[in-house]
Amino acid sequence: MADGMPPARPAYRTLLERLEARCIVQPPAPPATRAWLRPLRRIIDHIAAWYIEPLREQQNAINVATVHVLQAYADELDRLNEHAIRLDHDRLVRLERDLLDAEEVQVEMLRRAAQGAVRRHAE
Repeated sequence: MADGMPPARPAYRTLLERLEARCIVQPPAPPATRAWLRPLRRIIDHIAAWYIEPLREQQNAINVATVHVLQAYADELDRLNEHAIRLDHDRLVRLERDLLDAEEVQVEMLRRAAQGAVRRHAE
């Protein structure tokens, strides 16, 4: 940047990192149960796991794929932003050059007008 500061980090990058950190669905921690219920709880968890685990794996695959797509979009957005900044800079350089050219033309026109006025005055 012109002021020597690094460019600000886009908010979407921070949100994307937070999403990536949370995209994997972990199995829940076993609930605190009374000692006499623990064997029953293990049996229930084991029975439910055959149904729940494939769903969890599918959801994790979807979440990871979604994060990858969003990362690709974020990368493309960064690339387009950099391109737009370059175009703006190039346009600004062209405008400054055109302004300097116009000022040179004005100076030359004023110089010629002054010379013509001096000649007419001398006649």
